[in-house]
Amino acid sequence: MSKEKWIIYMNIFVISSTISGTVFGWPSLVKILKEEGAYKHLCDSSSTEPSCPQQEVALSLIFSIGFFCTFAARLIMGWCLDRFGPKITFSVSLATSSVGSFIFALALFQKTPILYELGFGLFGFGGSGIHLSSMHISNLFPNKRSTIIASFPVALQISGFSFTILGFVVNSFLLSLWKLFLGYGIWLFFSAIASWIFLQPWSRFKVGDNVKFKKFSWKSFDCIRVNSKRQIPDVILIETIENKENNNIEIKNNDVVPTTSIAPIATATTTTTPGVGHETQRKKNIIELSFRQQIITSTFIKAVLFKCLFLLNIQVYLALVQTVLANQGDDGTYMIIFTALNAFLCIPTLPLVGKLLDKYKNGLAIDCTIAIICSLLYNILLFIVVVIDCPLQINIIGFILCATGRYLFFTFFFSHISEGFGFESFGKVVGVASVIQATVGLVFTPLLVSVSLSFGNLGPAYLAAGFFFGQIIFFWYPSSVKTVHKQKRLWQQQQQKQKQ
Repeated sequence: MSKEKWIIYMNIFVISSTISGTVFGWPSLVKILKEEGAYKHLCDSSSTEPSCPQQEVALSLIFSIGFFCTFAARLIMGWCLDRFGPKITFSVSLATSSVGSFIFALALFQKTPILYELGFGLFGFGGSGIHLSSMHISNLFPNKRSTIIASFPVALQISGFSFTILGFVVNSFLLSLWKLFLGYGIWLFFSAIASWIFLQPWSRFKVGDNVKFKKFSWKSFDCIRVNSKRQIPDVILIETIENKENNNIEIKNNDVVPTTSIAPIATATTTTTPGVGHETQRKKNIIELSFRQQIITSTFIKAVLFKCLFLLNIQVYLALVQTVLANQGDDGTYMIIFTALNAFLCIPTLPLVGKLLDKYKNGLAIDCTIAIICSLLYNILLFIVVVIDCPLQINIIGFILCATGRYLFFTFFFSHISEGFGFESFGKVVGVASVIQATVGLVFTPLLVSVSLSFGNLGPAYLAAGFFFGQIIFFWYPSSVKTVHKQKRLWQQQQQKQKQ
């Protein structure tokens, strides 16, 4: 076992855990910003309330911009990943987040509203590139590929706890928040340098690559040596394809590419069969298509529609949960519990999710189904706690459902794209889907939050009811995923017969 690959993986996981999804820690950050007096000037000076609707909308705009940048940046960062490789993409993303932290520190120091949006937007922009350019590390672990991919959404979840830690340090040691963000930026800057030299290769790792550390080279300006000699003989791979359906493996362009349990709907194309004087129709899998062809398939369109609704639901929930808890009398304790569960609940479930995706042919369909069920249940629970005077403790059940559903969605989506569409255009495919979803979130989240606040305390209940029925409409989607996977397996069998 190569210890170098584990060193690379663990360091990238730790770095990702500090920044890749910090925007999801907004509920903790918004509490800190209120204490710092952000946008307090928008409220009536004679009001005794801790906040006002104008302040809430202004703060939700910061979150919406950060959320938008997180997903919209995936198109740019995805293109950079496909064009320039993970070394440049990962390091530039860390540097971008570092600049965002410096700007946010300046915003806190000078109380300049527009700098909040800019700094938080750069957090999201950089975190997106870090997340995307980490996925290829899974190719160093062929037998646990889906588990490794699923671990990076865990890192994304954990990073959302960063702002809770900053808030704890501020309150416990009476330090200035702007100084902490300044230190955070310095940490990210040095991480960018370290990842360039020690952690990321110029080109994405491929299955079978063996990585070693070497003396620093000025020519390549790093300490990484990649031996691309394939480690697994083709004959074993072919036998695995025929005898172990849950460890599907494809050989493409002389590369060994294992696939898991989902792939897109095959499309018919016209090809000429050798030795036959006429054209015949055969099924062409989406992996064989160009990037432009991939993004107009029904498989891609369905995935984007599902992503838009699911994440809009989560985005609105995150924007309103602090207000809902405050209306119930929370002093901040349950906000910390909410953030902690969202950050760490995914850790004990990772082995189960990884096994589900690696070992079961319908693993992704099952993953998607559970995510939808979690979404339905936490919408029901949000409706109940808003309409009925429930104890604060009931909210913990909703926190668990929200955290579980969000984690399962991200493991599903990234495994779906990487395994179903291939790594050739992985960055751009994820990018296009994310830009569409981010635009939907940027437009509708402030609008829905504003509408909710106009209905007073019952507003979140109305939104929860609407999202509940929206998720019901998508309950057919896992069945579609299962059908897609079956078609992919048939395509693999046909490819293997042709090779023989």
